Amino acid sequence: MKNEKRLIPPPLDKTSAEFNRQLICDLLNEGALQALLDLGTDDASWQHQGEICKNKDEIAELLNKRNQRLLHYRWHSTIWNYSEERLSLQIVSEWQHCSSGQWYRSNGQLLLSFNESALITGAVSTSQDHKISADSRELFKPQ
Repeated sequence: MKNEKRLIPPPLDKTSAEFNRQLICDLLNEGALQALLDLGTDDASWQHQGEICKNKDEIAELLNKRNQRLLHYRWHSTIWNYSEERLSLQIVSEWQHCSSGQWYRSNGQLLLSFNESALITGAVSTSQDHKISADSRELFKPQ
């Protein structure tokens, strides 16, 4: 079943850029991989940490691999900038590595482009991972 949540189509303004940012953030934090993929075109491209994906199937493979090694993943973003059909986010995430148990905080940027149907056509992300102690986590709050 297709995701019921949809992005607001271009041209983006402050309100629609914030809505789109929050929707993407929520889906990442929920681990809703299929819903996130449904926000993109079939031929969307994604570049992340030297890996280049040229369609939705390759993006799904990349995200599945990543999700298998990142435990307790928490993602936060703020709008860096936006234009009519592009959104730039500053991102921070915290996660625990599946095999070592080491906690990390990742800081970076995510650049998104949208088509007139409000689907993501391209994404470029980059981030740097920094080891942190479990006590210094800011985004992940145990229940």
